[in-house]
Amino acid sequence: KPELVAPGGMPMSLAGVGMRRKNLYIMEVDVYIVSCYLNDSALCTGKGTISSDDLPKILLSSGEQSRDGPLIAINSKFVRDVGKDKIVESFNEAFKGCDPGAVAKLKVHLGSVIGDNGMKKGEEFQFYWYGQPSKKGLVIVKNGNVRETEATDDMYALQERLLNVYIGPNTVSPELKKSL
Repeated sequence: KPELVAPGGMPMSLAGVGMRRKNLYIMEVDVYIVSCYLNDSALCTGKGTISSDDLPKILLSSGEQSRDGPLIAINSKFVRDVGKDKIVESFNEAFKGCDPGAVAKLKVHLGSVIGDNGMKKGEEFQFYWYGQPSKKGLVIVKNGNVRETEATDDMYALQERLLNVYIGPNTVSPELKKSL
């Protein structure tokens, strides 16, 4: 989809698409298609060359004057069935060293949006980042079920770590990062 409409109605433009693959020892399997969307202020961020290691931080601080909607969205469309526990626990590595209480809260929010059945082939969910200094936390959406984390410093740190999973220096997939 070339455009995604965020909660609240703000349109976001497609910036990149890639496949998240999981290495299962002797072969890779496709798990979900990742689409990265940006709002206009994030699209216009950064004149010149930006290091990909700095990209999450720069995007999360873009558009400080315009906080009507999210800066960045990641849509994940699953190409296979994946259980709730596998999805929630898949972020453990990214959150090492973060506040354990904030991680637990984020996992509760994510689990409640995904639901007990996890993700079925063809289903999608989205993460929406509003960045700092907005008064909104990370928003997670699946099938109209919207959950927002608290807008605390600990949660902002988790948001940046989560974005790093897709486009930052601690990505789960260099191939995915390059595509996005």
